Amino acid sequence: MKTLRRGVVMALLLGAPCLAQELAGPKVQAPSSAPSLIQRDFSGTTLTRLDTLPEEAATRLLTLTPPEQTAVDQILTERAAIFDKAVGDNYELVLRLQGFREARLPERLALLRDWNTALRELKAHGKLIDELAAALSRENAAQFRRLVAEYREAMIAQTMKGSDTMGEKPVSRQQAQSREYLIELGQEIKRAFDRRIAEGKGNIEHLVKTVDATPQQREKIESLSLKYAQKTLGKPTAQQKTSLIRSIFEVLTPEQRRKIVAETLGRNAAQAKQDAAKPGAQPPAEK
Repeated sequence: MKTLRRGVVMALLLGAPCLAQELAGPKVQAPSSAPSLIQRDFSGTTLTRLDTLPEEAATRLLTLTPPEQTAVDQILTERAAIFDKAVGDNYELVLRLQGFREARLPERLALLRDWNTALRELKAHGKLIDELAAALSRENAAQFRRLVAEYREAMIAQTMKGSDTMGEKPVSRQQAQSREYLIELGQEIKRAFDRRIAEGKGNIEHLVKTVDATPQQREKIESLSLKYAQKTLGKPTAQQKTSLIRSIFEVLTPEQRRKIVAETLGRNAAQAKQDAAKPGAQPPAEK
């Protein structure tokens, strides 16, 4: 009896792999999904909008060679710098663009004409999709263009349908294309503002750390800096700069002020030393 049991157990153990395979049925290979910029919400009906241009997002889905990556980074950096300068030099125009949808047709055309003029340096580089594709291999360029076209087409189709929850009515394809262009433009302007704010914020962070500011001091300094940025629109006068420094100094203690002065003098001295060491630099005049 024991021998029979042992034989049954051994048979089951030896036959387990085959039995499992038979119960599992034929293997089904998981389909290899191609990369895509299209992402939908939990309902599966609404397309999730990218927070950057689809051209830039598409490059992140590609397997780029080191030279390709370098070229892509250089193109994006150069274009961002040009765009940031256009925004910085045309703050008033950027503010007027915020009312584009409410403006009448002649005003819209004038705004677009002025903005195209402001971006003439960027326009000289051609379209972003063409400039990036030219830096890629034939295979990567083809996939890159497919990713961008697929995403934009899906966004246009969604915009054409409208949205009951957002109170948006169905529109024509031309209207949807115009709306998508303006949305992407708005995103780029916001990113330009964010980059400028980040630069100023870096200076504020450096100041706060240098003086070991208290939470209350930090909050006051950040508030002063924000009001300063909103008032000067990126083009402060010397008087406005001086006024900001004085306002910040009023928040600090005498010891904290001395730290700022000492740190600034040390940085200026180091910069002067570097400048003097450059070829062709003139020696300081004797007093």
